[in-house]
Amino acid sequence: MQFPNRKLLIRTTHFDPPKIIDPLEGEDVETPGEKGIPSRGPKEHSNLLEELLTQWGVGENEKKAISQCSCIEDILDLDIDDEIKERVLRWHRPTNIEEIIEEPVFELPSIEHMEAYLNGTLKGFLLKLDPDQEKVARKNLQGPTLVKGGPGTGKSLVALYRIRNLMEPEAHKNLFGDKPPRILFVTYTTTLIRASEQLLAPLLGETMKNVEVNNIDKIIRNLIGRAGLKFNPATEKQKLDTLKETLSNFQTENPENLLLEKLQSRVSHDYLISEFDWVIEGRQIQKMEEYLEEDRSGRGLPFDKALRKLVWEIHVCYLKNLEKADHMTWEQLRSKALESVLDGTVETEKYDVVIVDEAQDLTPVGLRLCMALCNNPQGFYMTADSGQSIYNRGFSWKRVDATINVRGRTTILKYNYRCTRQIMEASIQPLRDHGGGDPETCDLIPVLEGPKPLLHACDGIEEQADQAVRFLIKSAKELRLPVTAGAVFVRSNKCGAEFAKALSERSVPAELIKGKDFDLDRKVVKVMTIHSAKGLEFPFAATVRVDSNQIPVLWNIKDSEEKEARLADERRLLTVALSRAMRRLALFYNRRRPSHFINEIDQTLWNCRTA
Repeated sequence: MQFPNRKLLIRTTHFDPPKIIDPLEGEDVETPGEKGIPSRGPKEHSNLLEELLTQWGVGENEKKAISQCSCIEDILDLDIDDEIKERVLRWHRPTNIEEIIEEPVFELPSIEHMEAYLNGTLKGFLLKLDPDQEKVARKNLQGPTLVKGGPGTGKSLVALYRIRNLMEPEAHKNLFGDKPPRILFVTYTTTLIRASEQLLAPLLGETMKNVEVNNIDKIIRNLIGRAGLKFNPATEKQKLDTLKETLSNFQTENPENLLLEKLQSRVSHDYLISEFDWVIEGRQIQKMEEYLEEDRSGRGLPFDKALRKLVWEIHVCYLKNLEKADHMTWEQLRSKALESVLDGTVETEKYDVVIVDEAQDLTPVGLRLCMALCNNPQGFYMTADSGQSIYNRGFSWKRVDATINVRGRTTILKYNYRCTRQIMEASIQPLRDHGGGDPETCDLIPVLEGPKPLLHACDGIEEQADQAVRFLIKSAKELRLPVTAGAVFVRSNKCGAEFAKALSERSVPAELIKGKDFDLDRKVVKVMTIHSAKGLEFPFAATVRVDSNQIPVLWNIKDSEEKEARLADERRLLTVALSRAMRRLALFYNRRRPSHFINEIDQTLWNCRTA
C-alpha cells in the first residue's frame, strides 16, 4: 500500500541515534540498542558494551580505544567517528524527558530519505514547521507577499517550505499548469546558497532541478556578461581612493567653499560612499531635482538642500573619476543588469516564482531586478527584518517599486523557535534599549527555555581562546553533541584565521569557513565572520573579540548624529551574531579594551564572569 503524502518525523539532536515517529502508527520505533538499557559507565558491563559496538559496526581498533577509557570525558577526546561517540554517551546516560522535549523535530519526505539518514548519507534536512509557520508557508501562494520576523522566527525556513508547497502537484496545477514552476531562491551570501541547496535537495527530490539558488551578485555578473558589457566592479578601496581624489580636486578648485568644509568636518568618507550606494545609486535617482526631494529618513544625518546639491555634484565627479579608471560601482552594474532585462538586451527565461530571502539587505534597484526576473508580480515573495539589516540603512518598502504592493499580504512571525528565551532576550536587549531594531520584530514570544548565556571578560586573545575552548567542550557535553556542532563568530577573516588556528592548537578542530566552502556536515568548529553567518544557526556558538578595535568600527567618525547611526548599524550586526545560537551562547571580550556595546548590555540577562 502506498502513502504518497505520508511524512516521517525524526526527533533528534544532530548526531543522536534517532527515534522515528510514524504519524500513521502513532508510536515511536526504537533504534537498535536503546531500549531498556540503564545508565552505566563505559567500563561497566563491558560485554554488553562490546556487543553494542559490534552491532553499530565499530572496528576493532576503535573498540579497543573505547574499552581503555576510564571516564566519559576520555570518550570525548577519542579520534573516532562522532556518531559512535554520541551513541556511547547516550548509552552511558539516556536522555530524560525534559531533554527529549527540547530536541528539535525534523521532517523527511520518504522512507528512502529515512534510510539515507540512518545510514549517515543524508547531508541536511529541514526542521519541522510549527502549525503557525505551516499556515504562513501555505498562505498567499500567489503574491506579492512579505513575511517579516525577528531572529529565530523561521522566516527563511518558511520560505524553503513555501518552495516545497509550490511544488506539490495540486498547488502548481492550480497556479502554473501541469509542469512544476521554475523557482529562483535569492540569498544574499554565498554561504546561504550552499546551505539552502543542502536543505532543499532531500525535501524536493526530482523537482529540485526546477529550483535555482543564487545570490544577487552572481545573477548580476551573469546578466552583465550576456549583455556584452564589462564586469568591472570597483573594490571598496578603489571607491575610497576615488572619493578622496574627488574631494581633493573640489578643495583645490574651491578653496573658500565653506559648505565643502562643513561637509567634510561632519561626514566621514564611509558615510558619503554609503549615501552614493544606498540612496543615489541604490534608489536609481537620475536627477539632482529627484535627490533634493528624496526622503532620507533613517540615514542618521539630515542634509538641507544646499548640502544635497554639493553631495550631488561630488557624486557626479566621483563617477566620472571611476569611469576614467575603467570601473563601475555595484549599484551601477545592478542598474545596467536591470536595464538589460527590461529592454530585452538580454533574452532570459523568466521564473514563475522569485523568492528573496533577507530582502532588507538589498537596495531598491536590487529588488527591482529580482522583480523583473519574475513572470508576474503574483509570483514574488520576500522575507525581511529591518532590525537585522547589516547593510541597508534607511530601508523602506515604499522605495522599492509601486508594483510590489504587499498591503494585506504581509505576515509578521511572532514566535522565536530557534533560541531559548534567555538567548533571545540577551540578543535583542541592546536593540530594544539603545536603538537600531524594528519594534514589529523585536517583541518576540520565546518557545524554549535554557541557561543564561555566558558573558566573559578576558585578559587577552589567548585567554579568549582558552575560555572559548572550555565553552565549546562544555556545551557539547551538555547537549550530547560533538564539539564540531559549534561555531565561533568574529568580525573579520583575518581575526577568524587567527582564532581558528588558536582553537586547533588547543585540540579543538576548527577552520575559518568562507561562503563557497560552507558544508553543513564538515566536522570542524566553523569559525566565520558575522556577515557570513547571517541566516545560519548552530546548537551552541561563541562570539569572540567583542573588543573596542573590532566592534563597533567607527572609522574616526566625528559627527554625533552620524556616530549614532553607525552605532545602530553595528548594534544590529552584533545582534545577528548573538542570535545564531540555539541552545548555548557565549560572548568573550578584552577587559582592558571592551567594546562600546559591553556597557550597553543588561548584565542581569547574562551569566557574567570577570575572573
